[in-house]
Amino acid sequence: MARLYKHQRLREPKVHNWAEKLALGESFEHRIVEYFKSQGHMAWKPDDRTYDLRINIEVPFYGTLPLTGECKYDAMAKSTGRLALQTWDGGKPRGIHPKGPCPDIWVHGVGDEAWIIKTKLIQGLVESMGLSSQQTGDPAMRARCVLLPIERARKLVGGTWLRLSG
Repeated sequence: MARLYKHQRLREPKVHNWAEKLALGESFEHRIVEYFKSQGHMAWKPDDRTYDLRINIEVPFYGTLPLTGECKYDAMAKSTGRLALQTWDGGKPRGIHPKGPCPDIWVHGVGDEAWIIKTKLIQGLVESMGLSSQQTGDPAMRARCVLLPIERARKLVGGTWLRLSG
């Protein structure tokens, strides 16, 4: 299964180069920011780039709950039936890796849907399933991902799947 992720350009004709992949990812991030705003929350893409997303949620009797988030658009997920959950990039822990930046929430794009879940829940699931990370993409980027079946993610209690419009 990991071989399918090694050469995304060959499997996904709509994405031909890094600039196009980056544009897809940034478009997805923008859609997620707009979704949170439409729900009455403050949301933005921070300038410091530590995280893809910052959200302030007003909670009754508590006040403002600040959250960080990581957004990833997975162009391969529909064709493989698996989510590629980032664990390493550039040889450093990233994404869902416990020693990485550890955002509060993970937002994973699949087609016109988004899976939103606490990062800690994904980490626990990956550990309980005994999933190991696989090399993905260009070997020079030293990227690794855990490949999680989409159907397993859909059944995970605590996650939310949203259909995104336009």
